[in-house]
Amino acid sequence: MLCFSAEVRKYRLDERLQAHLRIGEVLQRRWEQHGHRVSLFSVLRHRNEVVKDRDIIDVSLATMNADGGDAAMRATGYESALEYYITGIHLLGQEQWRTQSDLAFRLHFGAADAARLSTRFEDMYRWLRAIDHERVPLMDQVQVRLLEILYLSHAGKNLEAVNIARQALGLLGWNMPKSPGLPRVVAGLVKTRLKLRKLPVAEMAHLPVMTDELANATVNVLSETLSAAYFADPLLMALMIQKAIQLTAEHGNCPASAHMY
Repeated sequence: MLCFSAEVRKYRLDERLQAHLRIGEVLQRRWEQHGHRVSLFSVLRHRNEVVKDRDIIDVSLATMNADGGDAAMRATGYESALEYYITGIHLLGQEQWRTQSDLAFRLHFGAADAARLSTRFEDMYRWLRAIDHERVPLMDQVQVRLLEILYLSHAGKNLEAVNIARQALGLLGWNMPKSPGLPRVVAGLVKTRLKLRKLPVAEMAHLPVMTDELANATVNVLSETLSAAYFADPLLMALMIQKAIQLTAEHGNCPASAHMY
């Protein structure tokens, strides 16, 4: 009798999964043809139910989950976004960093950011450390450090945020000093003034857009770390502002330049 009941439950489960699969496939076709009429979340609700707790590799569905995670983040549905990103990670399998490195980074980074915004900080660090164990491009490494700086700054861990920023800036080619004295800050101010001597303040708003990738990333890191540096070491904050203004004068404006002004 028990064996019969187990078979019935298995049959009903298989039947339910088949229904989810059929509905998911129909909704996906409609979504691909008329995206605005069918919600991606509706497609994923059925498609993900079929692959739940199964060792299935599906790059296409993993990409859809990455898109679903991004959409949920824009809608401030951070817990839902985290579920989509984690599902996508599982759908890429064990060799994901070798075969789908860009998508693997997108999913892991998205999971870390969603975990941060869901106040699940241990999970955030778990996904960030998973990225750190892989060989990822320089700008992806900087993006990881930026997310960590953002968390540490908001948590009031200012000195730790500054130390992570120092690592990121080192990757970008600037060795930020640990504790600059007043003479170094004054020397930096003189250097900045010399760079700006032929550039009136009114003209700085009309500088070209910054296209140098390293300079852009450096100014972004400096901007995100500014508030932490204010509490950890005000003299260092002054040096960071000087560095950002020098880069802006040399390479043009980027969105973070306005904060540094």
